[in-house]
Amino acid sequence: MIIIFLCMADHVNVKFSEGSGLAPEMRLVLMFCLAAFTLLFVYLLNKRLKMEKTERELELLYRTVQRDNRM
Repeated sequence: MIIIFLCMADHVNVKFSEGSGLAPEMRLVLMFCLAAFTLLFVYLLNKRLKMEKTERELELLYRTVQRDNRM
């Protein structure tokens, strides 16, 4: 029954032209939000990569200390 309903439903036509129905102010807001989330993603990815590098360095130091203590 749900499949029949989905087949009968009108589908949205997406158009990326001047007459797309998106107001110019909303297009500006959409582009701003897209840029903001992209910058946030890049920032968080950079922080995560730095944290991973620090974890690897810490693990190397830990192993070095463990090795030196055995001697």
